[in-house]
Amino acid sequence: MSEKVYTVDFWRTDLHGEEIGIRQKEVLMSKSRQFTRDMDLYGSVKLGSEDVGYVGYRSGIWDSGNVGLEEKRLVVKAFSKSFSWIGSIEELVSRSVARSIGVGQPLPAFATVLADDKLIHHVEKIYRGPARTETYVLFSVDEGSRVLHTVKLVGKRVSLGADFDVLYGAGEKKVGKVDSKLLNVGGKVEVKLSEEVADNKALANLLVLFAATLRFQGEVESKIEEIINEMKKRGAAIKVQSEEVGLLINPRILKSAVF
Repeated sequence: MSEKVYTVDFWRTDLHGEEIGIRQKEVLMSKSRQFTRDMDLYGSVKLGSEDVGYVGYRSGIWDSGNVGLEEKRLVVKAFSKSFSWIGSIEELVSRSVARSIGVGQPLPAFATVLADDKLIHHVEKIYRGPARTETYVLFSVDEGSRVLHTVKLVGKRVSLGADFDVLYGAGEKKVGKVDSKLLNVGGKVEVKLSEEVADNKALANLLVLFAATLRFQGEVESKIEEIINEMKKRGAAIKVQSEEVGLLINPRILKSAVF
């Protein structure tokens, strides 16, 4: 077993050659229900030098020309080369806004779902004080063993991009890195996993999905600030979108309901 390196390579333009060749949305929608009509592919995923998949985002609920500020919500999905769904990472606007109001700075929160399990995993930016680098916490529960896994993504103090050390558990053992080379157009993010976690497929998929959101990181945080400013101006709350509410439903009600 050796270190594994995943690369999320963002395409420079919407007219990237590979994207033109696969932009047959009806065909792709027939391959996976997770490939919606408003899904726009914006990058590829490699394991080492091998192409293993693609990443896309739902432009219909993100691009500002299509939706209002309250409806704008980042949803990124990863697909294999054959376009089977690997997983999704979805912005929780309600939780992001609530946490950001509490701390006084934008703290994005995401829910992540993987094709291989039934549980929801969470990735959230946390506040560690004014002099600390930006940090995200990823926490998940293994569906079979019910073991809690916690990963801290700690930003590097001197960095030209969004670079993080990947620290596992309460002992904060370094098990990988997320290194970005983000440009105004295009760019890429590398996810490096050490030998001891190299075969942890769930962790790899979660980190690849997180890496795919980094292209939108600045826009997400600016949008959260805009929403809070609008709430202050109007003196009113925002309306949570129905798809996000679906991620907040009380599971105990569903288990006890009679249909």
